[in-house]
This record gives sequence, structure tokens and C-alpha cells, in this order.
Amino acid sequence: MSNPARIPAVLDRAAFAQLGAAISHEKLRELVALFAWETELYLTQIASRRGEGDLESVARLSRNIVSVAGNLCAMRASALARQLERACSNGEKADSYHLIGEMSQACQDARDDMQAWLEEQPKSPCPFEDQ
Repeated sequence: MSNPARIPAVLDRAAFAQLGAAISHEKLRELVALFAWETELYLTQIASRRGEGDLESVARLSRNIVSVAGNLCAMRASALARQLERACSNGEKADSYHLIGEMSQACQDARDDMQAWLEEQPKSPCPFEDQ
């Protein structure tokens, strides 16, 4: 990710907004919470496997983050997870350290951006309020 012009945005807000238009606000909130939980779990497992020198497992777990992040428009986290997957698949142990850190930060930034987007959205009134 050394070329700044090629670094994807933390969150593709236009695509995330399209997702938000397609499903309920509450469902999107649930998906964001699931994203936070899953990425934290995978990152913990990645750190553990990396500490054991198990690059094959790190690559597999990184592939999970590629999918989870991509599905919720977290483009930087997905791209960094793909880089980590490739590095580990190629046995590039030294490159894995900084990529894990960058990916972890990108996941956190994406969660923060998703939460901010959700908070910016107008709250729709409850249809049962007047009853």
C-alpha cells in the first residue's frame, strides 16, 4: 500500500449508503456489530497464529476478513487483508508484521466510520408512537 494514490478509502460511503437504503437501519446496525465482533475475533486469531509462525492459517484467516470487510464496504481493511493473505501464502514472514497492524487499524477505522454514518442518518419515527 505504499502508493498513496492507490490506497482505498476506509469506507466506501456511497456503497455503504446503498446498502443502508436496501435494508433497515436496525439490520445494518446489527451487521456493523457483527463486523466488529468477527474482525476482532479474526485479528486475535491472526496474531496468535502469526506468533506461532503458522502463515498458512494467517492467510486463511485474512481471507475471511477480505470477505467480511468487502461485504460492508470497508475497502481499506479488505485490501490490506488481501495483501496479508498474499504475503503469507508466499511465505513473506517479515511483511506480515506491519500488514497485521495496518489491517487492524483499518478495521477499527472502518467500524468507527460505519458507526458515524449510522449516527448521521435521520431516525425514522416509530409507526406505533401515536397509539
